[in-house]
Amino acid sequence: MAAELRIFNPNPNLGPSGFVFGPENGVKVSQFDPGFPEIRDVVDARPDMHGMSDYTQYFGARSVAINFMIYDGWATNGQSRRQIIDILNGLCNPQLRPFLYESIDGVAERRILLRPNSTSIPFLRPRSNEAQMQFRCPDGFWESAQPIIWELGSSSGSLTGDGRVYNLTYNRTYPARAPSSGGGTTVTNGGNIEAYPVIQIYGPANNATIGNTSQNKKLIFNNIALAASEFIQIDTRLRTILRNGDINSSMYQFVDWTQSEWFGLNPGPNTINFLPTDYAAGTKVVLTFRNPYI
Repeated sequence: MAAELRIFNPNPNLGPSGFVFGPENGVKVSQFDPGFPEIRDVVDARPDMHGMSDYTQYFGARSVAINFMIYDGWATNGQSRRQIIDILNGLCNPQLRPFLYESIDGVAERRILLRPNSTSIPFLRPRSNEAQMQFRCPDGFWESAQPIIWELGSSSGSLTGDGRVYNLTYNRTYPARAPSSGGGTTVTNGGNIEAYPVIQIYGPANNATIGNTSQNKKLIFNNIALAASEFIQIDTRLRTILRNGDINSSMYQFVDWTQSEWFGLNPGPNTINFLPTDYAAGTKVVLTFRNPYI
């Protein structure tokens, strides 16, 4: 099977740090099912006619399954079959939210958030076990393992810039910034479903409008003044707006909700506009997201 699989636990205080599925760790994968997200049905019965009124728009969770064999004596690090099983079972602690990383046919790694569901590792043979691990994935979609970071300046006649993709390589090259015509900056979502970026607006800036003209949606901030050392952090997935990223410093009250609505990034190119009323050379916006995949 042309797939590389590994589990990473970002909270090793509650369990093993992770596991790589491969012969070097005593395991051979026979089947990997990345699943497909459930459709979240939103329907109403039509009271005086046949059929349903269907308002369905969104996916729900999905299930992922890995079938594999564990072979005693294969692991190059000397771990026994029993030790391998202990690691795998430890990663199924329901308190954990590990990530499963996969790379199929050499394509760049993707990841998905897991909630352990069930594991079956029966002892049927003297030196091997046929096993299956199943997970529920609450977000429902895969995403690029590496974050995408775009940095842009004001669309009101000052600075714009092309994005750069992380991880950084050295020697670093930074794209030149050019005067904007007011048309905004193109930010590309390389996935096949809407992405939800984290947006950081760095001062100095007074008031601001940030929006995706490709979706005709924007957030308008009034009566705020950001110093050069401050920023607003907008998490479009969690629906939080925080000063300097502080969970205790919500800035919801500065948004004009009569004209504002949440936005994301459509698959492909998106035009992002950032329009502060006052700004300086250090004023900028940083968008961070991962390319999402159904």
